[in-house]
Amino acid sequence: MILAVIIIGILLIDVGLKGTEHQLASQLEQDFTGTNGFIAWFGAIVIIGSMGFIPGLEKPTRYLLGLVLVAIVLANQDFANNLVSGIQEAASQGPIPGQPITSSSSSSTGTLNTFTQGLQNLTPEGQMFNFFEGIF
Repeated sequence: MILAVIIIGILLIDVGLKGTEHQLASQLEQDFTGTNGFIAWFGAIVIIGSMGFIPGLEKPTRYLLGLVLVAIVLANQDFANNLVSGIQEAASQGPIPGQPITSSSSSSTGTLNTFTQGLQNLTPEGQMFNFFEGIF
C-alpha cells in the first residue's frame, strides 16, 4: 500500500511540475466514467468482496472475484498490445541510443553547488529542507 502511495505521489508531483494536471483530470474522468469505464468493475469488485465477509461465502467469493478478473481481461483484449506500443512510443521519444547526452557543465555544477549548500543548511534535527531551493 505504501508503494502505491509513493508512486501516486511521484506521479502527482511530476504532473504538477509539467503543468498537465488538467489533462490528467480529464483522462481519469474518461477512464472512470467514459465508455466501458472502471466504475462498473469497481462496483462489482466491492460488492463481491464485501460478500466475502459473510461466513460460508469466502470460497465462492474468491471464485467470483476470479471470474470478474477474467471478464476484465476479456473486455480489454487489446490491453497488452496498447501497453507494448505505449512503451515503444515512450522509448522512441528519448535520446537516440548510442549517442552521448551532452549537457553544459556549468548548469550541472550550479545545481550541485545549490544542492550541497542546501545540505549545509540542514539543522541537526533535519527540519529545514532548503536544498530544493534553486533547483526548480
